[in-house]
Amino acid sequence: MRLVKFILSLFFFVLIVCCQQHSTTQNEESVINDSIADVPFLKDGKLVVLMSNNLSSYYILKGQPRGFEYEMLKLFCKENGLALEVKVIREFEFLLDSLIAGKGDLAAGNITVTAERKQRVDFSPEILRTRQVLAQRLPDNYRKLSIRQQKARMIQDALELHEKTIYVNAGSSFYERLQHLKEENGVDFFVESVQGETGTDELITMLANGEIDYTVIDENMAKIHGGIYPNLDFSVPLSLSQSIAWAIPKGQTALMGMLEKWIEERKNSSHYNIIYNKYFGSKTQLRQRENYLAVMDGQISPYDPLIKQYANYIEWDWLLLAALINKESKFNPQVVSPFGAVGLMQVLPTTAARFGVEEVQLYTPEFNIRAGTRFLQWLDKFWYERLPDTTQLQFFVLASYNAGPGHVLDAMRLAEKYGLNPHLWKDNVEVMLLKKSQPKYYRDPVVKSGYCNGIQPVVYVKKILDYHAYYRAFSRLAPAEKALVVN
Repeated sequence: MRLVKFILSLFFFVLIVCCQQHSTTQNEESVINDSIADVPFLKDGKLVVLMSNNLSSYYILKGQPRGFEYEMLKLFCKENGLALEVKVIREFEFLLDSLIAGKGDLAAGNITVTAERKQRVDFSPEILRTRQVLAQRLPDNYRKLSIRQQKARMIQDALELHEKTIYVNAGSSFYERLQHLKEENGVDFFVESVQGETGTDELITMLANGEIDYTVIDENMAKIHGGIYPNLDFSVPLSLSQSIAWAIPKGQTALMGMLEKWIEERKNSSHYNIIYNKYFGSKTQLRQRENYLAVMDGQISPYDPLIKQYANYIEWDWLLLAALINKESKFNPQVVSPFGAVGLMQVLPTTAARFGVEEVQLYTPEFNIRAGTRFLQWLDKFWYERLPDTTQLQFFVLASYNAGPGHVLDAMRLAEKYGLNPHLWKDNVEVMLLKKSQPKYYRDPVVKSGYCNGIQPVVYVKKILDYHAYYRAFSRLAPAEKALVVN
């Protein structure tokens, strides 16, 4: 009887372990495939979001994508088993046009719901409620004046805008609202429309610097800019409350259903409030000026000059190198991995020694980047000699930087053995690299480097390329697309 109980216990223990392993494998595969949901109306389980680049919606800071709407959409995708892909539309006036043209599944960018826009697209339930306010400068000597004296020298009501000139983007809801204000109240002011990439953030900067006298801003965005420019006032309302929402093409009822359900559940939840206060709360405003200057300068990290210098030396796109460094260390020059990799590019002392850099020097950003880029240069040459298609170089180089070229060569040999293309990364070599954690594959006679937790280099490559795409969309100095070049 005891023997039977023991056998049954052993059976159930093995069954539980197998189930756990199956679950782990499924989880790993879901990371690679980005989506575990069957969403027939979205291609490959991916939500392609067109976004306007501004401090409310989406921007890059210290190497990371940020923004209230970005974080909300990221949460929506995570909780619905979707991958999020962001495409930046630099000119706000083309945001809805791009959505209607089929460039994305959803548009977000502090979009005000208006009657005219509802004729062109459908809108989700509101994610924010705001109103439009006048942006104007405080008097030059405002610090020496009382609040009453400041107000006496400024516009205090929209009816006082007679013969004033207000600058707004031609494609914004501000332009439409100002035209209605003139008609409704008979106020004779001038509306100067600006074109192209001159959005609210740029107009507010021009206002603060004295280049223009008035513009319009949504009150939620004014909360951000109030912490950036203390010489500006946003107290005069120009509209009643208005809804900020996400736009989707007409007829996408399934996506609309998902958005309605999710926003209803999430709106005003603790998680929503945490994200909201992160960007619009009073405590965050004190930090906004430093962040804003970095964003407007197109800064990815404090080490951009060094990254550009060494990227140029090895003929890499500096934004790709920045993406790699972000993935390796989050731009922390003092971090040390459990395996002894050091600094910005997580260089092993043995690797650094090959390129003339001593272990103690790896904590210095310049020496660390020098050693890391020399290794990348070596990998460039290694794979250039083995791959017939140079467009595949970046995948193999990045995977090798993480796992070593030996494991990638093993995956190539396995790919060839199992009828896949050994010179093609996606859906071919990456598949076999994932399988190198299974005994059937890492014990195969063609494998020379043994076991590899393949999910790490595969996810590593994907994350770097994701960050690179973010940086390219964000950076005003992004270079033209080009393959990696070897000296």
